[in-house]
Amino acid sequence: MENSISHEMELVQAQLPALCKLLENNPNVLYVGVDSKRVNGEFTTTPALVVYVKKKMPIDQLSVSEQIPGLINGVLTDVSEPHKCSVISNWSELKPVKGGIGIQTKIVIMDSKNHNNKKPVPRGTLGCLVISNKTKEIMGLTNHHVVNFAEEVKENTKVAKLGVDSCEDEEIGYTWISKVGPRDENEPRGLMDAALIKLAVPKSGSNVLPKNTIQGLGNYVWENGSPVFKPGDEELKGSSQPIFGIGSDGIYYKNIERGKKVRKVGHKTGFTNGTVMAVDMLADPHEPNGVQRYYKHIMAIQADMTTGKYFSEEGDSGSVIVNDQNEVVGLLFAAELSSPSDRKPYSYATHIQQVLLAFDISIYQPPKAVINMDVDHQNSKRITFDASPSENGSGEIIAYLWRTGEFDSNGDEILNTSMTFDHTYADAGTYKVSLSVVSADHISNLAAAAVTITKQSVSGRTQYTTAVEKIEHTATEPLNVWMNELKQSPKGTKVADFIQTHQNEIRTLIHHNRRVMVAWQRKLGPYFLKEWYRALSSPEQPLIKEINGVSILSLLETTTLILEETGSPALQNDIRKYRLDLLNTVETFETLQQLKDSLLKSAD
Repeated sequence: MENSISHEMELVQAQLPALCKLLENNPNVLYVGVDSKRVNGEFTTTPALVVYVKKKMPIDQLSVSEQIPGLINGVLTDVSEPHKCSVISNWSELKPVKGGIGIQTKIVIMDSKNHNNKKPVPRGTLGCLVISNKTKEIMGLTNHHVVNFAEEVKENTKVAKLGVDSCEDEEIGYTWISKVGPRDENEPRGLMDAALIKLAVPKSGSNVLPKNTIQGLGNYVWENGSPVFKPGDEELKGSSQPIFGIGSDGIYYKNIERGKKVRKVGHKTGFTNGTVMAVDMLADPHEPNGVQRYYKHIMAIQADMTTGKYFSEEGDSGSVIVNDQNEVVGLLFAAELSSPSDRKPYSYATHIQQVLLAFDISIYQPPKAVINMDVDHQNSKRITFDASPSENGSGEIIAYLWRTGEFDSNGDEILNTSMTFDHTYADAGTYKVSLSVVSADHISNLAAAAVTITKQSVSGRTQYTTAVEKIEHTATEPLNVWMNELKQSPKGTKVADFIQTHQNEIRTLIHHNRRVMVAWQRKLGPYFLKEWYRALSSPEQPLIKEINGVSILSLLETTTLILEETGSPALQNDIRKYRLDLLNTVETFETLQQLKDSLLKSAD
C-alpha cells in the first residue's frame, strides 16, 4: 500500500511544472506543493497538487484567469489557505515538567502601555544537542520564538532550565543564533523557526561527557521478530537520511514521508506519538507579537487516536520529532489553533535537514567505545583486543588508547594505541581493561572490561582458563575531569578558565585560518596534541616534549605569536598575559601530575 501511494505521488509530482506555469501570474497564489488532499479539513491518502492562496474566494468572484482547475492532466488539485496554527511556547503560568527539558529566557520585559506590568516570557522545550560542523562547539536547539521572542532579547541573554516551581533551577546557556522567516511582504515565505543556545560552561565537579539523551523518549527493540517499544531515557541516533522533494520553488529536503510514525518529548505534554499526515505544507503561525510569517516545506503530524492527549500543546515548542530508529526528522514549532470535534488537531514541524543546513550543524553524537575480546584457544593467556566496532558519532574516531591492566617490570602500565592488537598476560589474575576513543570533535568515550585468568593443575600440568567480561562504565571527558580538579585552587582555576574560554576560538583558527593552520601543521601540533591528550589518562607518564626533532616549546612559541596577531582582543590579551608562564611551565614539569600538584599547592 505504501509503495502504491509513493508511486501515485511521483505521478502527481510530474504535473507540478505545468501547474506552476499556469499559475505564475496569479497574484493570489503563495506556493504550490505535492501533498495529501484535504477533505473538510482532514488529510486523506489521495495525492494532489496543493495550491496555497492568500485568500480562498467563491468561484463567481474570480476571473477566468484567476480560477484554478480541479484537474490538471488528470491530476487532482486542492486549493488551500496557509494552515492556521499557533506557536506553542507557553506564555501563561509555569506548569510542571512532564518529560523533556523545559526552558525559558531569563529576562524581564515591562509592558510599554502599562509600566507597572511585566510582559509574560514564553516557555518552551530544549529539543536536543547539536554540534557546529566548523567550530565543533556543542549547542542546544530550540525555536526562535522560544528564546528570541522580542527585540529586548539580545545575544547572550541567559536561558534557564525550568523546574516545577520556578525557572531559577539551573542556568543552561545563552541565546545565540536564530533563523526565522522574513517579514518582507514581497517574500513572506520562510523556511523555519529555529534557534541555537550557547551552552554554559559546566560547573566545577560536572565531568560527565554530555549525551544527546531525550528524557522519556524510549526506543524500539526487536523481540521475536517484531519491534517492541521500551520506555525510558534514550540517546538520539543522529538525523534521518534526507530525501529530495520538489515544490514550486524547486528542490527541497525532507526527512520523512507521510504515513510514517513519529514521537516527541515536550515540556508540556511529555511523551506523545503520532503519524505524519503531510510533508510539504505552507503554514501560517500566529505569533504573540503579531508578526505574520509563512513557513514552507512543513510536515503535519496528528496524534495517534488511541492516546488520550494531543501531539503537542503550548510549552512544547522546540521539541525534536524522531522516527522509530530514534533519528531526528523534524523540529516542532506550532499546532493547529482549532479542529473539528471528531479529530485531534495537527502539529507542525520543520524538516530537520533544512535546519541543519541553515546553521551548518549536525545532531550531536559522542563517539562510542566498544571492546571486543577473543581468547586464543591454543594459549588462553593471549587475547585479541578489537575496537573496530566502536562508533564514530558526529565526528570520526582519530585515536585509540588501550590500558591492559598489566604492569611491566618498571611499574608502568602496558598501553597500546592500535585499533586491534594481541596481548599475552604473564600470569593468572584479574586485569581491568579500558579503551578510550577520541573523535575529530575532540570528544572522548570510555569502555571498560575485566579479564580473569585462572591457573590450575591438571594431571600435574599447569593449565590456564580465561574469562572476559564487559563492564558498564560512565563515559567521561578526561580534559573536563582534569580541569575540574584544577579548580580546587585559585591558580588552577585561572588555567582551567583560560582553556574553557578560548578553546573553541583556538580550534576554529587552527582549522580555518591559513597562517595558524600552516604553523600548527609544520610544528607537528596534531601529534603533540594526541600525545598530551593521552597523558590525561596516565598523568604520571613522562610528557612527550620532542617529536622528530621538533620541540613542544617551538610549537608553542610559534603558535602563540600567530594567535596573538590573529585572535580576538580577549584572546590576544590573555596570550600576552600568560604566554611566558605557559612556556616556563611546559619546560619545567615532566608529567601532568607534577603540573597539577604544583598548581593545587600554589597561592594565587
